[in-house]
Amino acid sequence: RSRSRRSRTRSRSRSRSRSRLVIIQLGLLLIRDDHTIFRVLMLLQIN
Repeated sequence: RSRSRRSRTRSRSRSRSRSRLVIIQLGLLLIRDDHTIFRVLMLLQIN
């Protein structure tokens, strides 16, 4: 029981931190010039 509960909380915290990092990255990209945004978009499309 404790194991399944731990894994659940871990996955939840992971997804939360991931979404937060993504939001921060998007904000930084918006602050930077358009060239970097275009580059990242291309990388996302490739991956």
